[in-house]
Amino acid sequence: LKRWLVALAVHLAARRLPFDMDAVRDLLATASPWSTLVVVENRTTTPVLVYLARSHIEPTADNAVEHRVPPRETYAISSGWLHEPRATLLIRTKPDEAKVVRVSHSGRIFVDLSPQGLNVESPDVADIEDYDDPHAVPGLDTMPMVMRKASFQTEGQEPEDDAVLPQVAAVSENVRIIGAASDLR
Repeated sequence: LKRWLVALAVHLAARRLPFDMDAVRDLLATASPWSTLVVVENRTTTPVLVYLARSHIEPTADNAVEHRVPPRETYAISSGWLHEPRATLLIRTKPDEAKVVRVSHSGRIFVDLSPQGLNVESPDVADIEDYDDPHAVPGLDTMPMVMRKASFQTEGQEPEDDAVLPQVAAVSENVRIIGAASDLR
């Protein structure tokens, strides 16, 4: 199967047919004998976008494979590699913050809610660093963010097609919201 995939890629390149080079690279990466498997545990109640960067040197969301990790699920991401054995992931964590996560084979990443967005941590050996251009990494808003009227969306960005803002009932004097900020004092 691996030889067939390589032969197909060479054949398409030799004929100069119009094809997406990223798609061919992704296809070859899945057949790579060198791969890193990363487990992302989404402990939130909303989906989380995780971007598997194609370049470990200059990771960008534009040059990455998007993974939508379902809420309260454990999700595996496989990364084929040639030069860097660690998977390079991009995750938007706050309206003005994104993280670059470099994790080795069989590493685990935990994503939890924080008041301003998301918290990313790993019990395994992983490098978690701030990303230089956080607004270039898309993210899905969390419920605490919506309640604070914060968003990952920047000016000019269109909201996700399937993003539905939660309907919040109006509060009157006779209604008390359990777990509201006033309960935390």
